[in-house]
Amino acid sequence: MRRYTLPVLVMAYLVVLGLLLGISVIPTLMGPTGGILFRTDRTEYVMGNTVLFQVWNERIEFVAAWTTADVARLADGEWLPVTCSDLILIAMIAPGTGQTWGWRVESHPGQAIGGFCHPVEPGAYRGYTELHTGCSDSDGPCSNGPFRLQVDFTVTF
Repeated sequence: MRRYTLPVLVMAYLVVLGLLLGISVIPTLMGPTGGILFRTDRTEYVMGNTVLFQVWNERIEFVAAWTTADVARLADGEWLPVTCSDLILIAMIAPGTGQTWGWRVESHPGQAIGGFCHPVEPGAYRGYTELHTGCSDSDGPCSNGPFRLQVDFTVTF
């Protein structure tokens, strides 16, 4: 009989729980970003819905997140950007708190200027955000980032 370690069983439980609750979560469990979650409120959206992104800080002393998520659509095996905003807002996220923001699932007039942004169409999507931590080397080796987190979701008609 195969024995599983407690972390493996806990991770399996969290994945099943996330699927049952309809929450897409990609936790980063190793290294200095342990305890940070980047998630959406659902795993599937229709055109015109608003995707709610959230960065949740469970225990890190200091976290600063770029609160505009980049969003990309999977097409022919390549992630194509669908958001083209130069707006960056930095939010300080204390332990036990989170930061939430939304992205409306639609193409915006003028977003394809210069051919960089692609139209929003049904398919597989990925949201990205970056964060920095305020870890201290006095507690041992650490890195302040930036760390890039991602979450996947689907868009339908």
